[in-house]
Amino acid sequence: MFPEPHQVSQSSLCLPQQHGPSANLLGHGHPALDGPGRIEPKWYLRYVFPFELGENYDINKGAQILEIGYDALTKSLPVPIADSDGIKRIAIKDLRSPVAFPMTYADLKAKHFPLSAFDGDTLRRRSVWPLQGERLPISLVQASFIPGRLILTWCIFHMFGDANTFPTWVNLWAAGCCRAQGLETSWTDFDLCPLDWGDALDEKIQAVRAPSVGVINGCQVVLPAWADGGLEVLVGVEEECLDKLFAGPLWTKFAEARQRKRSLGRGAAEITL
Repeated sequence: MFPEPHQVSQSSLCLPQQHGPSANLLGHGHPALDGPGRIEPKWYLRYVFPFELGENYDINKGAQILEIGYDALTKSLPVPIADSDGIKRIAIKDLRSPVAFPMTYADLKAKHFPLSAFDGDTLRRRSVWPLQGERLPISLVQASFIPGRLILTWCIFHMFGDANTFPTWVNLWAAGCCRAQGLETSWTDFDLCPLDWGDALDEKIQAVRAPSVGVINGCQVVLPAWADGGLEVLVGVEEECLDKLFAGPLWTKFAEARQRKRSLGRGAAEITL
């Protein structure tokens, strides 16, 4: 349902220009910033992702896919980005009325998605800066559905990541949304991440995240290439799930089980593909 998004911004929106020495840059309730305050990292990064959907899309199905993907993301991160004390994980807004959101997606695209078109009060769940005493959730997501389109905004507290962290979160969320729609992806096309394990393993060990078939979690170890081609992957999986793993359509399409190895105890087994 969701194609590749047009990413509008990978950082927080710019503050408005100051008009006079006492101008309030932050809006009502915020004090004006001094010089150092204007150059320091903003508290919240506010990402904007416009998606082009079909004209007759199902808003409930779209929201469900986002929720399932986000749930998969939260379970795969060591950082508890999902709060459990009453804050919505994802806020859904139906803005398909011309009154609710006057610009069409064609207008936005023709103007190269100007930031001025994305009203903060309408499309984002919070401002860049916090008020005194305000709670600071790590992650606040809003999905705004307009005619034929989705505008997804994500406010992230900047202290929990960097320029590598947040794109990784986006990729994990996207992978969860793909699985929710039953879309297949090949682990053979995934990036390999070098692991520095030293000379004992010839410094050729790499890690790859395998596709989910409901039995595998985390990174797998990829050993040097076999003489007759291919990659050897050691996979840790619960023993009673081996048959399910070998029957998975992705594994039967892209991998060959060359041998099964010993049990590792506590219901776990090691296999070589």
